[in-house]
Amino acid sequence: MNIYFVTRWGNDEEGVNEADTNFIVLASNYEEAAKIVDDRLMKVKALKAACFCQRITEIGTAHSDTNNPKVLLGPCIEYAFSHDDIGIPNDKKWVRDSIDEGWEKFSEYYEE
Repeated sequence: MNIYFVTRWGNDEEGVNEADTNFIVLASNYEEAAKIVDDRLMKVKALKAACFCQRITEIGTAHSDTNNPKVLLGPCIEYAFSHDDIGIPNDKKWVRDSIDEGWEKFSEYYEE
C-alpha cells in the first residue's frame, strides 16, 4: 500500500483560489486514492470548489497489516505544500482539471 497526498484546489467556504482541501490517503494506487476522496467530496454540496480532487502525489509506502484503502487524515483546509520543491519525481504526481478526463502525469500536464 502507498500513501498519497490528495488535493482539491480551494475549499467550499472561500472558493478555488483560497486554501486547498487536502487528504492523506492509504491506497494501492493513485486512482484508488482519487476514488476514495472523490466519493467523500461528492457527499458534500460543493458551493465554491470542485466536487473532485485535482492533484495527487505519492509520498511514501505504508508498512501496515491492513490492505484496506482509507483516508488517514482530512479534510485539512490549508494551502497545499509545493509538491515540486520536495524532490518527489514527476512520475509520482498526477493532475486533472475535470472529473471526466483522465489523470495525467505531472510532467505531461505541464508540457502542454
